[in-house]
Amino acid sequence: MSASESSGFDETELRKFSEAGRVIAAAVGTSVNIWARAEAGVILKTWAGRTKVASATKLARRGLLQANRQAYRAAGWPFMKGRTTPGRASINLGVRGSLGKVYYRTRRAGSAGGRRGFQDVYGSGFSKGKHIAPADWGAVSSFVESFRAHYRATIAAAKRAGGLSRQSIVQIADDLGLRLETVKGGGSLSAAGLAKARAALASNGQHYKNGTGQVSDTARGFYLTLINRYPKLGPLFMDRTLQGVIAGRLGYFRKNLEEGTFLSAKTAAKAYPFVEVLRTAA
Repeated sequence: MSASESSGFDETELRKFSEAGRVIAAAVGTSVNIWARAEAGVILKTWAGRTKVASATKLARRGLLQANRQAYRAAGWPFMKGRTTPGRASINLGVRGSLGKVYYRTRRAGSAGGRRGFQDVYGSGFSKGKHIAPADWGAVSSFVESFRAHYRATIAAAKRAGGLSRQSIVQIADDLGLRLETVKGGGSLSAAGLAKARAALASNGQHYKNGTGQVSDTARGFYLTLINRYPKLGPLFMDRTLQGVIAGRLGYFRKNLEEGTFLSAKTAAKAYPFVEVLRTAA
């Protein structure tokens, strides 16, 4: 088995894992090829289950921010975080106060201490009313209508993109002909979670192939290569997660070897349910 494309992957541990596979295959009377494919399924399913997926709250927040920036562009205003200059409006994004409430900053100083005041112009229908200066109405209207138009679309797009990290792993499995939904072992990642990963789309609505798997069966040996080019592989520490999964499987094998698991067909089958035990080491 070869490493995925990631920085700092421990090739030494990977070789140890491959050596362990040959021992397991010999102990239960199966081929290295069968063991490798079965073990790859467990590893990929575990890796996908442990890979972080953005929460619905974070995705919704991301969608709000995108809609807000698009609204500023529609009005022709430069985006200035935390500032609303006179003659312009702002939308409450729900961090504090009511989500979606629109405020317009008047051009004239308010009566309270000479400060310029904010007025709620959203109401139930966002009518021009008497609060907005005629010269500002066009830009403020474009600002609000643009936010309304993009709000639901950007949130929906953000939610669809939430499974891209897992999708890259599922794509590797699919290339290898491994259906993770039917893999025995590998954690508790549900069929619904896998379906969501398969359906994920980038925020621009495009589908990208970030994960690939390759099989090499030659006189020199049998190899499965896991390749992951997901752009956020590093920031999400997916490479470290994979290292941890492989190290865990290697530790599991060592424990079974020490406890004599392979001396009994029953215990060997229980420890490795995805491999048909044809014989035992005894």
